[in-house]
Amino acid sequence: MNRIILIGNGFDLAHGMKTRYTDFISDYWNNIILELKKKIAGNMTSIPQIFDNGDIIIKNLPGPFINSFQITASSFEELKVDLMQINSGIDFKNKFLEILTSKHNEQSWVDIEVEYYGLLKKSFKDKSTMYSIKKLNNDFRSVKILLENYLIKIEKEFNESFKFKPDYQIIKETIGFQIYAPFDHRDLDESSLSEKAQTEFESLQNDLSDIRKGLKKQNDLVSKRQYLISRVSENTNVNDIKKLLVAENAINYFDLSPSEILFLNFNYTSTEEIYRYPSQFEAYD
Repeated sequence: MNRIILIGNGFDLAHGMKTRYTDFISDYWNNIILELKKKIAGNMTSIPQIFDNGDIIIKNLPGPFINSFQITASSFEELKVDLMQINSGIDFKNKFLEILTSKHNEQSWVDIEVEYYGLLKKSFKDKSTMYSIKKLNNDFRSVKILLENYLIKIEKEFNESFKFKPDYQIIKETIGFQIYAPFDHRDLDESSLSEKAQTEFESLQNDLSDIRKGLKKQNDLVSKRQYLISRVSENTNVNDIKKLLVAENAINYFDLSPSEILFLNFNYTSTEEIYRYPSQFEAYD
C-alpha cells in the first residue's frame, strides 16, 4: 500500500519557515528601507537622489547631512511618514505590487493568486481599464520573481539553522511519525481492504505450507507473522483475515507500513527532503 503526501504552505509553516505572502511583503519593504538608508548614507553631495528599483520610485532623497534627515521606519506605513518630512513619497511603477502592499496593510493578509485572478478577470471584461492584461502580467511576473528569490533565501536560512533549533528533533519526529505511520482500516476503502486481506491470506497460507513441509520454522518468521499464526486455525479464511485487519490490534499481526511514500509538493521549497528516508526515525528502525 502506498501513501501520497500533499504538501502545501502549512508544511513549511509547521517547520517555522516564514513563507506566508504577508511575510514576503513585509520582507520586501524591510529590504527597501535598508537600501534607502544605504543610499542616503552614501550621498555626500547636496544634490537629492532618486531611488528606482524597477518597481517603485522615491525621489528627493537627501544626503545624511542635509536637514539631518534619517529613515527610522520599520514598515511600509512608517516609511511613508518618514518620506513626508522631505516632501517625497513612493511612486509605484508596479501597480500589482501597490495593490498587494495596500491589501497587506489594510487586512494584515493578502493572497497573491486571488488578487491576480481578480484583476485579470476585471481587465478582460473591461477593455477600457487603465490596467491592461499585458501590464498586469508583466507586473505579476516581477512580483513572482521577487517571491521566488525570497523563498530561496528563506529555504537557505532554514537549511542552515533548522538542525540547531532546540525543538528540531521534536518537530522532525512528530511530522515523520505522521508521514510513516502505519495504515489502519479507516485509511482503506472496501476494495483496498479486501485486496489487502486476500494478499495477507495467500502469504499466510504459503508460510503455513512451508512450515508443514519442514522448509522453515515458525520461529524463523517475523514476530508479526508468528503472532498471526498463533491466532489462526486450519479453517481460517479470507474473511477472518479481513476481520483481523479492521481490529484495533491489527498492527500486532500485519505490517501496515506504507510500501512507498510519494510527496506532492506545491511549494517552491523542498522541506520534504528531511523525510525522504524512514530509517532516520527511531520508531521505524
